[in-house]
Amino acid sequence: MKKLFIFIGSIVFFSACYPSKYVSVLSRRTALPPDAMVRIVGIGQTVPDKALLLGQIIIGETNNFNQYCIYEEAVQEAVKETRNLGGNLFQITDHDVPTKNWSHCHLIKGDVYFIEN
Repeated sequence: MKKLFIFIGSIVFFSACYPSKYVSVLSRRTALPPDAMVRIVGIGQTVPDKALLLGQIIIGETNNFNQYCIYEEAVQEAVKETRNLGGNLFQITDHDVPTKNWSHCHLIKGDVYFIEN
């Protein structure tokens, strides 16, 4: 019983501070290097006509045990996933701010694009 308690406690501890992510892939390109520039476009801003939609990303929280997840962390995780899909532009399509009663993390939803230079 003690081992089970330690095991469950470990899972909660290690998963509590990480935002969850959901990635929907429509098209994949070769992943970009970690230092590649990714342009971030805000809600309501236009994306260039020649941009190729690669997928969608949602960054949120895993459970109600999370510490406060700051906006910059959520955006950085979205940028990392954008590079993994081979994208160089991330358009934020929705942003929910933390609330005292429900979520302690920022929720970021967005589309991943590739734009030829």
